[in-house]
Amino acid sequence: MLRISRITKTYEGAEIPALDDVSVDCADGSFTTLLGPSGCGKSTLLRCIAGLEAPDGGSVTLNDRPLVDADRGIVVPAHRRGIGMVFQSYAIWPHMTVAQNVGYPLKVRGDTDADIFGAVREVLEMVGLSGLERRSSSDLSGGQQQRVAIARAVVNRPSLLLLDEPMSNLDAHLRRQLGAQLRELQQRLKLTVVYVTHDRDEALTLSDRIVVMSHGRMADGGTPVGLYGRPRTDRGALSVGEANFLPAEIEAGDAVCRLFDPPLRCPAESAARETAVLLRPEWIDIWPGEPPADLSLPRARATIRSVVFRGMMTELALELPGAVTLLARIQRPLDLGPGDSVRLTIPPGLAVAVERSAASPTRGPEHAGTTEPLKRGPVAPRPKGRFATLFNRKTETLP
Repeated sequence: MLRISRITKTYEGAEIPALDDVSVDCADGSFTTLLGPSGCGKSTLLRCIAGLEAPDGGSVTLNDRPLVDADRGIVVPAHRRGIGMVFQSYAIWPHMTVAQNVGYPLKVRGDTDADIFGAVREVLEMVGLSGLERRSSSDLSGGQQQRVAIARAVVNRPSLLLLDEPMSNLDAHLRRQLGAQLRELQQRLKLTVVYVTHDRDEALTLSDRIVVMSHGRMADGGTPVGLYGRPRTDRGALSVGEANFLPAEIEAGDAVCRLFDPPLRCPAESAARETAVLLRPEWIDIWPGEPPADLSLPRARATIRSVVFRGMMTELALELPGAVTLLARIQRPLDLGPGDSVRLTIPPGLAVAVERSAASPTRGPEHAGTTEPLKRGPVAPRPKGRFATLFNRKTETLP
């Protein structure tokens, strides 16, 4: 298990911490995603786990082995943590072949050429790059480079795999394709993964658990289904999908929204100072006329302000009395347009009470002072000896 306990980090000259008392547990073999916008602290947290940043406080433990404990003065060097990492830039060495890139961690560890050969062949097959062993890394596409970086990170079977927005440079179709391959590889090797992204679709489709980061803190978290359907905070709700937040009062343990008749009610599990009722756009039913009289659901009148057709669905911007606006999504086309009046109903069990977040100051870049080394990438010596000919594109005979 990976256990992150009360990690704090403030960069020199910064007034606001990059990480502020962050605690996360990741079960063995799980896929955990750190989700949030630029500057929220997600990459800083990943670098603290990897040993590329030193936290000011807190601890990181992997399988009961302390990797860093600021209070006890324990800091295990990055290369001794047994962790694989894939950077946003991939950091592929252009003077090496595909196989030499992938096999380099094993060479540094002192494995024999025969062992390196077998391990490289196996992992390249897993990522769909069989037959490209001798290909120059500079001749690869972006998707192929990403798979080389992943293969290199897992070839020595690390205890933990860290990925820092590895697919942000790829187009949407390739991201979906490679995301599915990554998830399959993670499950096949039973890897514990911590993945950083700002993309909600990646987080929802890849993760066992999502941790929502905001202003250096953990704002919310849960399974993809749980976070989408039952978030605790407004920031958690917005991180994984479009959301409407309606004004609410707390009454007898319920959040009550009086824009509907009868009022819309949902359990308020938190005693937060400010609570809102969350409605996802697809949770709203639209009626051109009056709903059936026997449909005893919260209902309201609304005026259509805009209609946007998006193929599989149509989006409606609606205005309720009191200038309250809602976004609704429907799958069936409606012969309605701006200015038309409609009725809304809310099916039971969908609305959720969430905590409203206080306004937070804007922080600077979360990589402050650390991006340049990542852009350049690590520098590796040119291959020497027998390793130089292992999978070399100029060598015809394989060992």
